[in-house]
Amino acid sequence: MSLLEKKRVEKKKMPKFIRSDAHKKKRLGIKWKKPIGIHPKMRLKIKGKPVMVNIGYKTPLELQNHSMRNGLKIVEVRTMDELKLINPKEECAELVGVGFRKKKEMIAFCEANKITINNLRNPKQFVERKENELKAQKEKTTKRSQMKKEKTKKDEKVVEKKSLPKKEEPELSADEEKKQKKKEIDKVLISKQ
Repeated sequence: MSLLEKKRVEKKKMPKFIRSDAHKKKRLGIKWKKPIGIHPKMRLKIKGKPVMVNIGYKTPLELQNHSMRNGLKIVEVRTMDELKLINPKEECAELVGVGFRKKKEMIAFCEANKITINNLRNPKQFVERKENELKAQKEKTTKRSQMKKEKTKKDEKVVEKKSLPKKEEPELSADEEKKQKKKEIDKVLISKQ
C-alpha cells in the first residue's frame, strides 16, 4: 500500500469536526470553533457528543511529506538551476520569491519539460493577465508624464505673461504728482465714510 493510499484511508477515518450546536442553529455554520464556557458537553467530552479537535487525529509523520493529491512532492524553486534539477514524474515546482520576468521564463521551461507548477492553476492565463496589467500601467505612466509636460508648458506661458515688461508711464511734473496723491488720499477718506 502506497503512502497516498494510506493517507486516503486515514482521511476517511478522520471525523468531521463541527462547532458545538451547529446542527441546531443554521447561523453557526459547520466550521470548527473550540467550545468555550462551563456548559458545552463537547468540551467535557461526554459520550455521544461530537468529538473535539485533538492532537491524536494528526496524520502520521511519514504521510506528511508535503505532497500534492496526485502524489507529487512539492519543491520550492527560486532559480532556473533549481528548476532544471526537478524530476517531473516525482516532483512538482512551486515558484517562490521570483519576479515576473524570471517567472515567465520558468513557466515556459516548465511547459516544455511537462513540469507541473503547484501555485499556478493556469500558467498561460497568468502570463497574459500580467502582461495586460503591465501594458495598462505603462499607458497610465505615459499619460501622467504627458499631463505633467502640458502643465509645465502652461505654467511657463503664465510666467512669460507675468514677466512681460510693463508699459512705462510718462514722467509727471511736480504739480501733477501732488494732484494724483491728493486724489488717492481722497479715495481712502471717502471709502472710510
